[in-house]
Amino acid sequence: MSRLLLVVALAAAQPGAQQSAVAAAQMARGLVFVDRDRDGARDPGEPGLPGVRISNGREIVYTAADGSYAIGVDDDDIVFVVKPRGFMVAMDENRVPRGYHVHKPQGSPDAGYRYRGVAPTGPLPASIDFPLTPNVEPERFDMLAFGDPQPRDLKEVDWIGHDVLDGLDVRGAGFALALGDIAFDDLDTLEPLNATLGRLGVPMWYVHGNHDMNYEASHDDLADETWERVYGPANYSFDWGPVHYVVLDDVLWHPAGSGADGRQQRGHYTGEFDADALTFLRADLAEVPAEQFVVVAFHIHLDSVANRREFLGILNGRPHTLSLSAHTHVQRIVLFGADDGWAGPEPHVHVNHGTLCGSWFRGQPDLRGIPHATMADGTPNGWGVFRFAPDGWSHRYHGAGMPADEQMRVTAPAAVEVGATAGAEVVVNVFAGSERSVTELRVGGRGPWLALRREERTDPAYQATFDAEAALLEMMPEPTDDETVPGARRRPQKRLPWLTLPRPSPCTHLWVGTLPADLPVGTHRIEVRTTDMFGQVFRAERTLRVTPPATEAPAPRGR
Repeated sequence: MSRLLLVVALAAAQPGAQQSAVAAAQMARGLVFVDRDRDGARDPGEPGLPGVRISNGREIVYTAADGSYAIGVDDDDIVFVVKPRGFMVAMDENRVPRGYHVHKPQGSPDAGYRYRGVAPTGPLPASIDFPLTPNVEPERFDMLAFGDPQPRDLKEVDWIGHDVLDGLDVRGAGFALALGDIAFDDLDTLEPLNATLGRLGVPMWYVHGNHDMNYEASHDDLADETWERVYGPANYSFDWGPVHYVVLDDVLWHPAGSGADGRQQRGHYTGEFDADALTFLRADLAEVPAEQFVVVAFHIHLDSVANRREFLGILNGRPHTLSLSAHTHVQRIVLFGADDGWAGPEPHVHVNHGTLCGSWFRGQPDLRGIPHATMADGTPNGWGVFRFAPDGWSHRYHGAGMPADEQMRVTAPAAVEVGATAGAEVVVNVFAGSERSVTELRVGGRGPWLALRREERTDPAYQATFDAEAALLEMMPEPTDDETVPGARRRPQKRLPWLTLPRPSPCTHLWVGTLPADLPVGTHRIEVRTTDMFGQVFRAERTLRVTPPATEAPAPRGR
């Protein structure tokens, strides 16, 4: 009851039940109430909730003292509740939030889409009600981040279950956020993947990605018809604990047709926030206190978004912001400053997150039959854990099948001849490292720590894996039209693309140095420690043998 009194007090500051300002064809009306018995229906003794935000994707209104609201809608709108702190919206059996109502009287356009859109919803209901249940949301909590699950088919949906979810510890996690490319063009995998990720037992919010679109769409506004059927709005927001989250669609679809130069162009996408996304962001943040921590999630990385300056301009004046993306199938932390339109005293932090499917589940399979899927920057496939607390936030990367404290890969020689150690290179791939990380090395467990230098280049461990697997594939026989017929016509070369790793790309989180020059003959322990931008310290070790000088091999004795 004290929580309700607090909400009532907050609502008293609002100017009553705000009416929608948009000139819309009709008004959607309804009620937000406390669903104490979690049955989805309002029963006696379940009060309306005042001061809760409702949106049509363009503007925000508040519920009145009795929990009622009214907002303008047209015939292709989604009305949704902005989940307030301390309450949870209704969820389906796969823990997908369902705090929205799709209003599409005629349904999705019958444009010959391969994948089903929204069925006709008919006239507006007399009341669109949103049940909310009390939810424990402490000041300190974890959020799981999943970049690009992107399964091609049901087999890869199962791989995600076995490679990532089996054994994933969700203790302390309030919810998970999947950062787009939930599918890999086959939108029939969306719901099976929902069922798989739903096993985690935490609420699962989803971001719209470029591989989640209807490519038959004649306009960007129609490219997310299947998405709306499965997940609802592509632009929405919610509160969890003290943090406000905004999810935006930054994938702009350009259908096939004539380009600006008159030439015929294929259908394609670009990274850009459309007018609806930015309109919603402005309206949403206008109702969020400037000091509140704001996390904005979208799919395509911010440095590839055409109107990122306008986006960052909307966030300007907020000292506590963070943005998240995926899409690149590498792991990066990018800092944006004045040259990008950011006006804050500290850079805006953007985490371009690694992916569940890694390198699209490429690479040689392990003993389970699952490809190792290492990404082109040497980062393993995996997920992130973001921790939010009153004193700030932090992040760590979790490689699939790896211990939680394994945060780097050390590449160093196994053995070096005495006197040659000064030229022996050590390369450390710190998976969640940034330009603000400090990485150091020492040998033998004593003596000073030696600072390593950050270099943006190819990870030698990944390069070696790429070369070895490419050589193995070259040894495989070419496929033929009929393997049983001698001299059968050979097909064009096709090297099993699901086994072929992507070519190495520069890694933004490599640190490089050389071994001390005076190491004596014997076995030594290389220690590496890295301190990240949050003050978290992680360690790794590797064994090194220093061998005696090579001697000339004795001449073979005759018989």
